[in-house]
Amino acid sequence: MVLIRVSVVGDAKLCVNFDGMEPLEIDFSKMVEDAPGRDVHTSVWGTKIDAMLCGEKYDHWFSRSILQKDSGLRLVYYPYPKPVRSTNARMMKEPFIKQEDSGTFGDATSYMLMNLASVDDLKHKMNKPVDPLQFRGNFHLRMDKDEPYAEDKWQWIRIGEDAVFRVVAPCTRCIFPNINVTTGERDPNGDPLKTLKSYRMFKNYASPALGVHLGLRRGGVITNNDVIYVEDNTP
Repeated sequence: MVLIRVSVVGDAKLCVNFDGMEPLEIDFSKMVEDAPGRDVHTSVWGTKIDAMLCGEKYDHWFSRSILQKDSGLRLVYYPYPKPVRSTNARMMKEPFIKQEDSGTFGDATSYMLMNLASVDDLKHKMNKPVDPLQFRGNFHLRMDKDEPYAEDKWQWIRIGEDAVFRVVAPCTRCIFPNINVTTGERDPNGDPLKTLKSYRMFKNYASPALGVHLGLRRGGVITNNDVIYVEDNTP
């Protein structure tokens, strides 16, 4: 799936591309209107979720791209106003996380920030390149003065003029960052996860962490190159 390329078109559309396939446009403003009108029962980390089927053309496109078959996958959409996911069990002890931070289909929360200085430090320790996209962050931050892992101490983040987030948990890592986002191939040495395990283990977590999970506390418009303001708990 990392070889599928997604671009934003206007305010409510995505254009999805994959080599050898015609581009697929997903128009969220028409999704409910054009959908077949049927829900499907699914689950995320054990939480049962009813989601809306998007339609056969989407199912066929993703099945061909990922499975090289005409069927086998279905694209679903969650059109309802409130998420139903409970907080991920491994994050229940975090004092500032809220149930609504979990969203619907995300692994843990809906927002995650990467400090690029931390990625640079990881590259140095690995002595080989690693793409920040391997960590699938919503936001990439380049600090005025590089401070690797400064995000561990941050409490509040404002992006642009209005959007305010609470840092709610470190982002623990599975094997997915070991996948090269350009080739789709897994690193034969188990990196960067292997290197992260050597120095980024956190109390109460079984996996190493890089990046921070965020909970939205005040909405706002965010654009590329916005200034990011942080409040930390450094004495």
